[in-house]
Amino acid sequence: MEVYKGILRNDVRNFAAHRMIVRIYADERRWRECLEAVGELLRLRPNDPAALEMKGDALTNLGRRPEALAAYEEAAALDPKNGNLRQKIEEVRVDVPGLLSRALIASASGNYTQALSLFDDILEVEPSNVNALIGKAVAYRRSGKPQEAVNCLDLVLGVQPNNASALLNRGNILFAEGDLETALDAFDHLTQLYPNDEEAWAAQGDVLVKMGREDDALRAYTEALKRSPGDEGIQRRILELQAAKVDDSGIYQELFGIKGIGKARAKALTDAGFKTAEDFAKATAKDLMSVKGITRKLADDLLEHFRASLAEAR
Repeated sequence: MEVYKGILRNDVRNFAAHRMIVRIYADERRWRECLEAVGELLRLRPNDPAALEMKGDALTNLGRRPEALAAYEEAAALDPKNGNLRQKIEEVRVDVPGLLSRALIASASGNYTQALSLFDDILEVEPSNVNALIGKAVAYRRSGKPQEAVNCLDLVLGVQPNNASALLNRGNILFAEGDLETALDAFDHLTQLYPNDEEAWAAQGDVLVKMGREDDALRAYTEALKRSPGDEGIQRRILELQAAKVDDSGIYQELFGIKGIGKARAKALTDAGFKTAEDFAKATAKDLMSVKGITRKLADDLLEHFRASLAEAR
């Protein structure tokens, strides 16, 4: 690159040097710089079909398909025997946004065969279409093909190493498959790249819980909650971890024995002031239902349990 730039400093109109710079940018997939360099090329030779074709390639990869079509058609008019140009014109005319929309709808509806076929149609004309690759990965995961899903996500990360969606989906698949260490590496990397992504912190917490690292998991969930204070799912996971740290003796042990009262609800009840059997026996169903997560049935079961246990004790 520097060699050709040096040539241009001495000879700004050197067409061969401009063309080599364009090719280098294209090989490195630096499409914005490539498009700017093609502009310089076309200022020297406005009717050069190869330069117009490269302009179309850059525009296609930047998602500017109507402009790409115009560039390809202009090149084809100058070089009508170029079959490669005709193929590119046909490909750029494909309605990629429409296909992507149909593929995503099919995947969400559970029609994974149709979804995968549509994603393949997109990737045939745009092999590096990140949205199609991620969508295809999700369809594979939902249809029970985790390795195929990971392969698609690896292709995304080959093009965009820091793609948040690809990293998150890859980590979730590895977690589901039991590869906890690799999943944790993915989520650690994600939280470093995107420290304000609550999903990344929550996913990291889930893996840490599975690994038995409750204190680290609690810290991860706390970070997630800072970024999404109203997330009830994260709140529940924090409560469950906090409850697990409390001694399982006394009232907790008794509460855990009542169907439907897990650690989170037990913690919520004691935090609301119900700390002894007498507190429960004296309460009303309405009192208990004021505690988050306690339904009418759970309230009735609690009252029945503690009133019966006190009656037996007497």
